[in-house]
Amino acid sequence: MSQHFHRILEDECFSLHEFTSFGHAYGIVTDFLRFYNHERIHGSLGYQSPMAFKHSIQTSEALLYEVHP
Repeated sequence: MSQHFHRILEDECFSLHEFTSFGHAYGIVTDFLRFYNHERIHGSLGYQSPMAFKHSIQTSEALLYEVHP
């Protein structure tokens, strides 16, 4: 799984930018990680972002354990 992520990071981030400093690289990579986790859809997660998938799982779990009078 991590090899797949590193390929995506290379293809969608590193190869598109020429970094001028560590700070510049840090900012670009931080922005990419935010995009990757909050906006980029993932086929393996039902075409949702990781954060949307996490939210749907938490919502489902909460419904399972909800106590009804």
